[in-house]
Amino acid sequence: MKKIDGRGLKTWIAEGKPMLLLDVREPSELRTPPGAIPGVVNIPLGQLQARLPEIAAWKGGTVLSICRSGARATSAARFLESSGFSDVVLLEGGMMMYNR
Repeated sequence: MKKIDGRGLKTWIAEGKPMLLLDVREPSELRTPPGAIPGVVNIPLGQLQARLPEIAAWKGGTVLSICRSGARATSAARFLESSGFSDVVLLEGGMMMYNR
């Protein structure tokens, strides 16, 4: 599984790299610290399988899996890879590390 740290992701965003920022936390978590990255698509981990068609257009693109600390994002990344997504990247340490 590919991984990127917060600094690397900030560089990708600044460079305008095309990617889907997929935050798999519950919606309420995006409104409290550590917050959310602007432009994320929020699909909670428990809904990901049922809502997969919403992001199917990204199967051949870069999908960045995000959560608070990395655990749920890791599960989501593994599921996406097993579902045929070819370029899934995990935000190491999640939003906790991204904001440091």
